[in-house]
Amino acid sequence: MTGLLLGIRRGAIVLILLLGYIYFKLAGEAYALVSIGLISFAAVAQFAPAIFGGIFWKGGTRSGALCGLLAGFAVWLYTLLLPALARSGWLPIGLLDRGPFGIELLKPLQLFGLAGLDQISHAMIWSMIANVGAYVAGSLLVSPSADEHRQASLFVDVFRHTGGPGGARFWRGTASVPDLYSVLARFLGTGTADGVFHGYAAARGLRWPTDTLVADAELVHQVEV
Repeated sequence: MTGLLLGIRRGAIVLILLLGYIYFKLAGEAYALVSIGLISFAAVAQFAPAIFGGIFWKGGTRSGALCGLLAGFAVWLYTLLLPALARSGWLPIGLLDRGPFGIELLKPLQLFGLAGLDQISHAMIWSMIANVGAYVAGSLLVSPSADEHRQASLFVDVFRHTGGPGGARFWRGTASVPDLYSVLARFLGTGTADGVFHGYAAARGLRWPTDTLVADAELVHQVEV
């Protein structure tokens, strides 16, 4: 996984630099650096509904998140990137004044007649409406899979399932008792490791190391803390 993650990171860096250069050649000369930064911020903000929805709403689904992202970026592209290309001469400037096909309600800078706002605020309002609306609609129309339902419970109810006294702990890894003991002894010494395992076994009416212990979530948590 290390090599894969490094490759993805390096590829993303090259792609972002390339896209930034292409945008500068197409529209950068018509905008100040601050304006370019605000446009980029509006693009990054499109991830917010899916992130917060995944944390606080169990009903959110992958299909809903994809629908929200596509809708939000489409409106962002229409209300921010398209005007930038028009002002740079790559598209007809009349698109901003009269709208596509002469439909004034579809003017990129005054979408559906909303006027009196700066370009960034205007784009953020409409892109967030489209993003959140598509996210909610997509999540309600497409039933979540079993994996999505389980992941939603883990994220939304994370403090209910972990960290509390006597609360259930979720453990999806694989470990063995000798491996856990070896790791603990390596960092804290054999005396401390023996004490931890003796205490864990005694709390369950067992004796260490004669009785067999199970490397469950509670033992893993005991070793971690």
